[in-house]
Amino acid sequence: MIHLLHSVDTLRLENGGLPLAVSELCSALATSDSPTSSPKVTLLTHPSQSTWQPAPQVHLQQTQSWHATLSKLHAHQKLKLIHQHGIWVRSSHTTCNFAQQQKLPIVLSPHGMLEPWALQHHAWRKKIALALYQKNHLKRATALHATSEAEAQQLRDLGLTQPIAIIANGVQLPDPEDPPPPHQGSTTRHALFLSRLHPKKGIPMLLQAWAQLKLPDWQLTIAGNDEAGHLAELKQQVQQLNITSTLTFTGPLYGEAKERAFQQAELFILPSHSENFAIVIAEALAHGLPVITTRETPWQSLEQHQCGWWVEAQSETIAHALKNATTLSPAKLQAMGQRGKTLVSEKFHWPNIAKQMLSYYHWLIDEQASTRPDFVI
Repeated sequence: MIHLLHSVDTLRLENGGLPLAVSELCSALATSDSPTSSPKVTLLTHPSQSTWQPAPQVHLQQTQSWHATLSKLHAHQKLKLIHQHGIWVRSSHTTCNFAQQQKLPIVLSPHGMLEPWALQHHAWRKKIALALYQKNHLKRATALHATSEAEAQQLRDLGLTQPIAIIANGVQLPDPEDPPPPHQGSTTRHALFLSRLHPKKGIPMLLQAWAQLKLPDWQLTIAGNDEAGHLAELKQQVQQLNITSTLTFTGPLYGEAKERAFQQAELFILPSHSENFAIVIAEALAHGLPVITTRETPWQSLEQHQCGWWVEAQSETIAHALKNATTLSPAKLQAMGQRGKTLVSEKFHWPNIAKQMLSYYHWLIDEQASTRPDFVI
């Protein structure tokens, strides 16, 4: 049995997709029915009052003394590989240094933090960090992990030459015995945005498109936690556009409340300016919702599988997709949603993702004993 350590700065619910993806990956790895054996998985993070809880088989280690805890874990359990999720933060810096000092293989997953839009956000700070330590860590990592071909190309464009595994994030499939969506039989139809309320998410474009169409039979729900005061800006825009009566801000939704939001909706919209994967799109598809998103996300498969719209990140193109979607009958939207459910179950179910990741780890630990996986470039 190999011992893997996954490192992520926080598992706070408010931090969106990254904590969820890391927690569920660790759970899937620890419970994998791999032909070799399920690894021992430790998930290292900072203490937090609200966390995504991994499976009981995962050893969740919360600490403020990052280097001391890494040293203790390695001394007692002989780590075979470290997987660092996310960059820029002090814990990432400590983990990368520790792996290099101990000559342990380390996989680094930027999770979209090196995309052009992300690099422009607080650009001066990131230029300093790249010069001081981050570029060095990226170049000295044993291997990299990208969640899409687009993200892998961005890593190559930065001059990084290590092996890159292109492995998507996974998604938990809803219980097939869940009750039917409550919108059936209702005269009001529902569209849903669910993500962080952050300028990167493109919500102002969605509001402009929504105001342009004037859809009296539809209600738009915008769910998510406010970041950097963006909610106040959005509420001001809603008032200026006079669309208060057809739109609701709910705040963040988790657990059963999140499930109900997916069940009530007929359509999901994520008009982002930048996404390396967007796990919430996979979640929406898993719940049978057609999706409207932008070409700044790696979801061209929406068009290929006829389960959504993949458009330019402009209010006009979002409005055009919204018009197409909202004029479809519930039955046609449900048929699109069913194709989306099939896509997710075939390509993004966590057990399949875990098997891919495990084969990547085994190849990195002992290249002589295994063939390079076909998803590694």
